[in-house]
Amino acid sequence: MKYTLLLLISLSASALPFLDQDGITVPANDPRIGQMVFVTPFSQWVVYGNDNPPPTFGDRDYNDGVALILFNGDGSGTATWQSSLSGLSNYWIIAGGIVAPGVQTSWGALTIGSALPVQFKTGDGHSYVIGHQNILTEQVPEPSTALLILLALAAYGLYLFITKKKGGK
Repeated sequence: MKYTLLLLISLSASALPFLDQDGITVPANDPRIGQMVFVTPFSQWVVYGNDNPPPTFGDRDYNDGVALILFNGDGSGTATWQSSLSGLSNYWIIAGGIVAPGVQTSWGALTIGSALPVQFKTGDGHSYVIGHQNILTEQVPEPSTALLILLALAAYGLYLFITKKKGGK
């Protein structure tokens, strides 16, 4: 029984969101490809760029430019460069500001619910706007949601532990 509780705790910890700074490889039909970034108070988004041009998109590795976008309560926010495994000098233009290695951008309040202007620029001259197949977007769950998942799994583990103890097995 003690192993069940340990297993539940470890599973809940692994369910917490994390940022894959080395990018991700996905199939062509992944729903996150081309997804818009919406101005959502206190939300976090990750945009992954793929610098392999259409129509093949290369290996769909989405590791050629990774940026983290953080919104404040009024729709303002910041975007920071995370990583790139590309040999090209790729960068992002997010809300009109450049995001590149060592360069971050911030912006004032934007309309809540509107699409954030995001563009991925590659070192070989290509430019892709959000919604294009060369950009993959995902919203990172806020910490409170992850905490609720963790608490629910821990409570279930405790329930299993107590019922097992009462049963004498």
